[in-house]
Amino acid sequence: MTEAKEISEEATQEKTVRANHEDEVKNLMDSYGKTLDIWKVHNDNYFKRVQIFMGLLQVGLFLAALKLLFPLPKSFTEALIPVFLGIMGILSASMWIGLNKKQNQYLEFCRRTLRNLESRLGSLGVPLEYFTGESLVFGRHRECPPTLYSAATETVEAGGDKRHLLRFLWSEESYPESDEYKGLHSIAKVGGGMVSYEKRLAQIARWVWVFVIALALIAGYIQPKSERDDVRSDKVGMEVQPNLALSADS
Repeated sequence: MTEAKEISEEATQEKTVRANHEDEVKNLMDSYGKTLDIWKVHNDNYFKRVQIFMGLLQVGLFLAALKLLFPLPKSFTEALIPVFLGIMGILSASMWIGLNKKQNQYLEFCRRTLRNLESRLGSLGVPLEYFTGESLVFGRHRECPPTLYSAATETVEAGGDKRHLLRFLWSEESYPESDEYKGLHSIAKVGGGMVSYEKRLAQIARWVWVFVIALALIAGYIQPKSERDDVRSDKVGMEVQPNLALSADS
């Protein structure tokens, strides 16, 4: 009777543990889905609001400045509008860089939250770990690789930076390829992601606007100066001609 009671209690405890385990998995999966939805919204805003809008703004300002710079301005007055557009371009490019940083912070926070949930779900037996492999290949933070069961990681040097090469255990393939492979998927060509390119694009745009302002100011200074020199030379020529005429009469 006592043994039967103990077996019944153990079965009840096991059932309770299993139920708690399933409830935790369900709650974590719900949290994972909601966090993933937030990440998708941030990612969508990042490309639509930040990249597309700011890119179109830069292109519009640049085309307007280009139209005013050719032909080059012939006075400081004509150079004022291109200079103003250049200042607006620098301000918008700086805003673009700031928005990139802020949006990237939101994305990174969501990414780390997802990785944290994946770690716990993996310890509970939910096979989510293979979704973390891309962060080792393309991500910016590769110093703390998660535990992988479907792939093995190998640390290699590429361009002075430590990179991870994934060797998939089932297919026995690897990604990226070694540097001896000169194609699109070599270690030297893989990594960094879109964020690094967009950051450089905004920085290049800012320097382009500095060049536009410098060109407008230089053109506005040189051309009036050359016109003044021409007028001065004409005056000198007109003064010399009467003197030559007087000397000829004498």
